[in-house]
Amino acid sequence: MDYINSLISGIVVFKIGREYIYVKPASAEDRTFADFFSQEQYDDALIDGLWTQDDAEKYLIEMGYWSKEEEEKIEGLEKNMENMKLDYFNNFYNSSTKDYIKSNLKKQTANHQELMNKKYLFYDKTCEYLKKYSHTSYLLQKTAFCKDKKLACKYFSSQTLFSKYSSVKNDISIHLREIAKSEEWRSKWISIGKRIFSNRSSSFTELQISIISWSAYYDSIYKSYDKPSDEIIEDDIALDGWSISQRRKRKEEEKKKNAEKMLPENMKNAGEIFIPARNAKEASDIMSLNNQEGLRKIKSLRGDLNREGAVEESQLTSTRRELQMQAVQMSKNNRRR
Repeated sequence: MDYINSLISGIVVFKIGREYIYVKPASAEDRTFADFFSQEQYDDALIDGLWTQDDAEKYLIEMGYWSKEEEEKIEGLEKNMENMKLDYFNNFYNSSTKDYIKSNLKKQTANHQELMNKKYLFYDKTCEYLKKYSHTSYLLQKTAFCKDKKLACKYFSSQTLFSKYSSVKNDISIHLREIAKSEEWRSKWISIGKRIFSNRSSSFTELQISIISWSAYYDSIYKSYDKPSDEIIEDDIALDGWSISQRRKRKEEEKKKNAEKMLPENMKNAGEIFIPARNAKEASDIMSLNNQEGLRKIKSLRGDLNREGAVEESQLTSTRRELQMQAVQMSKNNRRR
């Protein structure tokens, strides 16, 4: 909560030795030149043969320190972590299951971070890093001041200012979500919105833009028709799981709407319809029109085809099952008579 005034003012304060340094929000004009200057540095570095991040990754692969399998593992971990958050939300009121998922999610997160550290081992030797460093350093030359209001770059090197500023900024970033949902922040945000900030919108800092994004996120949750309980809102993992659930529901609904547009008007209430798909997206949209029974039938059909190849309709597992169910129902009806 100590960072709220820093966010409101847009000013970041830190110390180098005994000297206080404060960094003001950069003007749109200064950021425009920083964009140009940093891109120029990137282009020059590229011409001089400095690595890009892709080059660095290729070198790591050549040295046997990185592999395509590890890249795929990162993607797999990200999918697993998303599914675990969803499971955590679905089991929120089952303490033992929830704790088990949370413990495993922590391990998965650590594994993911370890792999990312390996992947970006040489990031600080790349054109991308130089561009980021040049952009921030240029702005610090214009916006970082000592307590006596003199420019800090006159007393400290660009590297020292960049390192200290980046560290403090990252520390604030870690707490933005916690701040955005706090009563102290939300009472101010709800009252006056973006007018809470001292500086103009054209000079909003990255931290201010981030807190706006988080605040808008919580606004949308409180206004949601399916608003989760306050307990879930307070639990970041559970709330992430809820958001994943909502996103997947919307995606499925969108698929169904897109697929329904392909149906002829006179067939919308038919039992079974075969619709040709022109691409993978259309195939996915069409598949979403099937209910659970339809999906089970498709799975059964695939199994029959994999085992037998060509199969008569009367010999399909799903057909035989339907005939058996009809026979059982007819037998029940006869006994009642």
